[in-house]
Amino acid sequence: MNATHVPTLTSWVRSAQGHPEFPIQNLPFGVFRRRGTSDPPAVGVAIGDQILDLTASAEATGVPGEPFASACTQPKMNELMALGRSRWSKLRHQVSALLADSSASRRVPGLERRVLVPMSEAEMFVPADVGDY
Repeated sequence: MNATHVPTLTSWVRSAQGHPEFPIQNLPFGVFRRRGTSDPPAVGVAIGDQILDLTASAEATGVPGEPFASACTQPKMNELMALGRSRWSKLRHQVSALLADSSASRRVPGLERRVLVPMSEAEMFVPADVGDY
């Protein structure tokens, strides 16, 4: 456990408050794209009833920073997983800080519209290619 799991931590994403599966303390990664588009799949994080698009977040706020930015634009999470546990932890801290109520990014005009995708508008994909299976 670390600071990203503090029970009193809240997010500017209102649907995350008290969400049974995806509060700010639980930020699962996945691969998605907006339904009905031909955009390539990208890495995102579930938060409330939304998906934080990590590619859009990097463009809008600089989070995630390198080396995460290129790994999060891939259609599978293999490159991100290959970075290792310490890098995943650092990325989780960056994402949590971006989504926290105390984040300065929440005051960026139009940020929510640019970086959040409603889950109801997302198409999910198998997140990784599994080798030696």
